[in-house]
Amino acid sequence: MSPKIASVPRHVLAALRKRNPASPCLPASDCGSARRRRQLALARRRYIYAPRGSVGHQLGRAPVSSRIPLAARYDWSWVGPYLPRLLDSVTQATRAWIDLGPQRRDARKVGLDDHAFARARVGGVNPLTIERVRALDDLRGRLDVSEDMWVRTLGTQARVRREIADQRLFIADYRPLACAQLHGSSRDLRFRERYLAAPVAVFREVRSAPRPRLEPVLIQLDQRDDLGLRPSAFAPSDGAGWRLAKLYVQNADVNLGVLGHHLGGCHALAEAFALSTPRQLSPRHPVYVLLEPHLAYSLAVNRAAHTLLTRPGSVFEQVYSGSLPLTRSIVARAHKRLASQPRSLAFDLERRGVTRYPLDYPFRDDAQLYEPALAHFVRTYLARFYCDDAAVRGDGELQAWAAELASPAGGDMTGLLPESQLRTREELSEVLARVLFVVGPLHAALHFAQPELLVEPDVYPAALFHPPPRHGEVVSASRISRTLPPRAVAIVQVLNNRIAEYRFDRIGDYRRYRLAHVPEAREAIVELTRSLRAIESTIAARNLTRVDPYTYLLPSRVPNSANI
Repeated sequence: MSPKIASVPRHVLAALRKRNPASPCLPASDCGSARRRRQLALARRRYIYAPRGSVGHQLGRAPVSSRIPLAARYDWSWVGPYLPRLLDSVTQATRAWIDLGPQRRDARKVGLDDHAFARARVGGVNPLTIERVRALDDLRGRLDVSEDMWVRTLGTQARVRREIADQRLFIADYRPLACAQLHGSSRDLRFRERYLAAPVAVFREVRSAPRPRLEPVLIQLDQRDDLGLRPSAFAPSDGAGWRLAKLYVQNADVNLGVLGHHLGGCHALAEAFALSTPRQLSPRHPVYVLLEPHLAYSLAVNRAAHTLLTRPGSVFEQVYSGSLPLTRSIVARAHKRLASQPRSLAFDLERRGVTRYPLDYPFRDDAQLYEPALAHFVRTYLARFYCDDAAVRGDGELQAWAAELASPAGGDMTGLLPESQLRTREELSEVLARVLFVVGPLHAALHFAQPELLVEPDVYPAALFHPPPRHGEVVSASRISRTLPPRAVAIVQVLNNRIAEYRFDRIGDYRRYRLAHVPEAREAIVELTRSLRAIESTIAARNLTRVDPYTYLLPSRVPNSANI
């Protein structure tokens, strides 16, 4: 079912036309260039980057605003439709408080079965970590298990080599979470209230009838620690130990997916573009008009998130496994890693070796439908303003925008804009299409999996309250129950995720924005609308044959911007 999108009042459309009556134009074509420069000077005083390392900036190199105007904050058009959803979420959370009673946990039912566990790696809250095993030495370097465990779970060395050659072995390595290690101490932090492991999970793809599927074969609960102690590892035949091991992977997946890829990836990129666009591009600039729907309310939601990431006792401290400094470290490290990449879906899939396999990878297959559609939309629109590459190079506002986005003191998007300048229309088109993908479909896939999946703390725990068992330690059913979040923490996790199920608009629906009223954009919007309908039909048809439908990338469920 398509989400309900609030209709656009006529007075809103009239206000848009009255406030911005002139058509978009490049700086060289604007007879009011002096007024344009004054507007930009004012905007640079209203939109300000927080200096890295300052008191108001605690996210490493990730861009953070120190000042934004009221116009960039949430207004009634966003809040009004959200209020009923908020009230409904509180009601549902109250019911969940009753359901999450002291006797709710049966250790045999906690967590996911093996099929759903493997499926979560390709269609859950974090479908961006799984990668293909490309070499035996690489697999050996990531695992620290005994030969008996190796043979019991993976088979002989000859078999492993064959499966690697056939592209059947995959791994989810949560090494980025090893930053939980205290400097100069053992990785074993068992005296903390909560524990965040950095596990490694290995999967084998079974391609026999009726459908190909991933099967988990081995979970190592942590990286090798400073003392050289072997981390515990479990196989599917290990009963309670295997169920517990899957919980640690789920917990790592939630923390890396939500804090790393979602906040450190999507929201950090949106922050950079939402700050630099009004600072360097006039509201009459065609790129400003194009990006306006896709950056709407991004600064508002990011400002709220940054406040919570720095406020003791906030939801991030209550719900997730790490302390606030650790949580911020995960966000900052993810931004540092992702900011140096082109932010291209094709690049990421190739880097992880998953362009073709696993065969059942719904996120990859559905996300790939968007890239050509968005690229064509952007190229068609830009062609109405830039007659050739020289017009791109000669656009002073555009070049200042690119330079600030690539600057370490600005957006720090060195991978997306490696040369701090734009030389051709194709380069500009690629950058904008990738931004639209990250803040639209990619953010939707990562964000809207949360209110559907993270409302089950016994299946997707954001925090675990008991350390992983030591190597060789026997795991009991009661150990599983003690590891899960207590009732008070679980209910905060439920409420925090239920209130996130809100879609302000829908990708390609620009009726509430100026873009819909620009004659030069009409053709591009019509073609994008046609492409999005085709994508909707394709995904709907795929879901009819999938064991588990994947709905997060249906265009009817993807907003224009990362506004929540």
